[in-house]
Amino acid sequence: MRTLIASPRFWMISLTLISAGFVNFVHGKPDDRANEQAQQQQQDVSSLLLREGTTIKSTNAQCRFNGERLVVDLQDQDRVLIALENLMAQRVVEALQLDPMDNRWSIEARVTEFNGRNFLFLVRAQRSPRTGLR
Repeated sequence: MRTLIASPRFWMISLTLISAGFVNFVHGKPDDRANEQAQQQQQDVSSLLLREGTTIKSTNAQCRFNGERLVVDLQDQDRVLIALENLMAQRVVEALQLDPMDNRWSIEARVTEFNGRNFLFLVRAQRSPRTGLR
């Protein structure tokens, strides 16, 4: 036992363990801090999400492509959502391919939620009248 206590290796290991325990005590457990941060982020995100099944009627929506997805900018609600693929979205895409500059739409859609994000299921879409030039 005397040789163990007299060993510098024993004291280095002991000091390291004591220091680690003190730091953990002072600063809290890393897992607890990470869990609290994750819960706060989840609350922030959930407060921004629309409820599943919410009906949206927007007379001022701007549609555009983002890669291969149809993106709907609901300007009167200050939200940008991705439209799910369905026949109505396909019709909007085809119309945008014919005239990409005429991107103002009046839409009706249902909100869906997947993996912490909202998406739109388009039910009705009609081009809004152009204003300005032409």
